[in-house]
Amino acid sequence: MQQGLLAIFMPQTKLSPSEELLSRMLAFFAFCGLVIGLYSGIKWGRLGNDALMQGSFLLIIGMPLALLALRNAWLPTRGVANFAMALISSYAMILIYHLGGLHSAHIFWPLVVIGFAYLLLGGRSAAFWALWQMVFVFWLIRLQRSGVELPNFDLSPRDAMLNEYSGYMLPVLTMWLAQWYSSKVRQQALDGAQQNLDEAERVGKAATAGSHPKARPRTTSS
Repeated sequence: MQQGLLAIFMPQTKLSPSEELLSRMLAFFAFCGLVIGLYSGIKWGRLGNDALMQGSFLLIIGMPLALLALRNAWLPTRGVANFAMALISSYAMILIYHLGGLHSAHIFWPLVVIGFAYLLLGGRSAAFWALWQMVFVFWLIRLQRSGVELPNFDLSPRDAMLNEYSGYMLPVLTMWLAQWYSSKVRQQALDGAQQNLDEAERVGKAATAGSHPKARPRTTSS
C-alpha cells in the first residue's frame, strides 16, 4: 500500500495487512496529535497560561515517543495505540477543565477521543476510552450542579474570539481528517486485496491450463 510521508514512521518489520492498516492510522493520529500539541503550546505560552502550555508537552513529547515506539516495535502496535490514546485523552481533559468545563469551547474533544478510539482500536479498548470520557463529562456535570467554580482563563476580546473559533472548529476538522484518512487507507487495502485475489486467480488458471496439455493428433501409417 502507498504510504507517502508517513512511511518513515512505519515499523521496519514485515506486517500483516491488519497490522499495517493499524500502523498507518496510528502514525497519522500521532502526527496530528503532535501538530495539535505544538499549536497549543505556542498559543497558550503566548497567552501566559502555564497549566495549558505545560499540558501540551504531553503531546509535544509523548507523540514523537509513540512514533518511535511504533517504528522500532518497542511495544505491540495496539500497546502504542493505547499509549497515544492516553496522551490525547489526558490533554483534552486538562484543556476542558482549565477553560470552563462544560462551558468550554473545547467541549467537543471527548467526542474526538471516542472517535479515534474506535478508528484505532475497537472492541474493549475503545469501549474503555469511551467510558473514560463519559465519566469525565459526567464529573463535569456534577461539578457544575454542585456550584463548583472551575478555572477560567481571562482572554482579551480578540483572543476569546480566536479561542472560540479554534476550540469549536479544530475538533471537527481533526475528526473529518481522521475519517477521510481512514476511508482512504481502507479503500487502498481493499484494492490491494482485490488485486492480489485477481493475480492468484490468474496464476491458478495458468497452472491449470499448463497441467492439461492438448493431445497431439494421431498419425496414420501408410
